[in-house]
Amino acid sequence: AISEGTQAAAASEASGDRSSPLPTPRFMYELMLPARKERLSYLKAVVGLLHPDQLHSAAASAWSGIVERAGWVARSLAGLPFEKEEDPLSLVFHINRQLSIHADGILQALARDIGELDEGDPLASAAAIELRGRVRASVGDEGADLSFERHSHAAALACLLLLLKRYVKQVYQLNAFKCQAFEPSDTSSSATGRLAVRIPNKPILDINILSLLPPRFRSEGAKPKRGKKPVSGGESDPLGAVAPVEAAARDVTRFLWLRELIEADEAEFDYNLLNTSASTPRPPKPANGKDPSGSAKKHPRASTSGGRSDSKKSKSVRKRKSRGTGNEDEDGDDDDDDDAEYQPI
Repeated sequence: AISEGTQAAAASEASGDRSSPLPTPRFMYELMLPARKERLSYLKAVVGLLHPDQLHSAAASAWSGIVERAGWVARSLAGLPFEKEEDPLSLVFHINRQLSIHADGILQALARDIGELDEGDPLASAAAIELRGRVRASVGDEGADLSFERHSHAAALACLLLLLKRYVKQVYQLNAFKCQAFEPSDTSSSATGRLAVRIPNKPILDINILSLLPPRFRSEGAKPKRGKKPVSGGESDPLGAVAPVEAAARDVTRFLWLRELIEADEAEFDYNLLNTSASTPRPPKPANGKDPSGSAKKHPRASTSGGRSDSKKSKSVRKRKSRGTGNEDEDGDDDDDDDAEYQPI
């Protein structure tokens, strides 16, 4: 019911219909401030509106609306007035769980859809994608295009999760150690009593950058090597005369953003691994031995003891679930219903 109410509020805001105002996430959060259990459960439920797997059960005609509403939800979550530090940490925790399940699968599926990409001029691939789509439509084979569209929208949702996480960490000064050490089940006063400290006058989360190419692919200025420059996660970039991309170029842009954000996120190393035998399977290795996503898997995963790397346990498997049993949330409930891995069509 909470998720449905937030969805309705997001839809009303997106359409500009304010004839019957609905409770916003900020209103609901402030209402639940005195009740810790309900407050954290609400944050988890609202983060669920950004989950990529919701596209599986929705009609194709609804996918664009889902992404638009998710953008509104991400901005609303970024603007919440957190009073306790465990609240933004809980947000990061649940985002990490979703990324560990979905991010790599979406990236690889979209990479297969796009095919070979010219890193020097990535948008040149858009014309080839559109041509393939017209050829398939002419022979009555539109299933691949529908799959491609879903993967593109899933990438947009994953990008929103990554941008929201980076923004919250920056605004509330949450370093990797704090995120690694956070346990939702810890109800001690030392864990629940710490006050949140928000950087004042921080610009609101800018999700509009996802409609533009990542900075290093824009024509103006030099193009730094990937991984050398942090990806923006909150403040507005100077856009100048750069125009938003459309059609197939939009799908290529989402792929590039997701790849950039995943690599930057892995470098920050703010999560704990439980073990390598958890539910997320290893993605199949391509015949040519290369990762079709083009994502550089250079950073070994951390062990659960102190955040040090353990390369034997972590090669090419993205496991970013937080500490604890792995199947319990802060209320002690089994959380397996949230752990369905993203399944490309």
